[in-house]
Amino acid sequence: MGGGEYVGFNNAVFLSERECADRNYALGFYMREHKCFPEGTNLKECLDYYFQVMTEEQLCSTMYDACKSKF
Repeated sequence: MGGGEYVGFNNAVFLSERECADRNYALGFYMREHKCFPEGTNLKECLDYYFQVMTEEQLCSTMYDACKSKF
């Protein structure tokens, strides 16, 4: 995906985001109540994945190349 360039993950930011995620959890519970997720979806796993994606680190040029190759 990164074409041989740096793609990383910032664990400190991930843990911080997960620790301060009250609003994200509230929105998740609201969405679950209104059946926005498939049956049996694990909300904590979904939010952990979201936090991981948010803390991905890479060069702007790498992201640009990845995006333009998809379209």
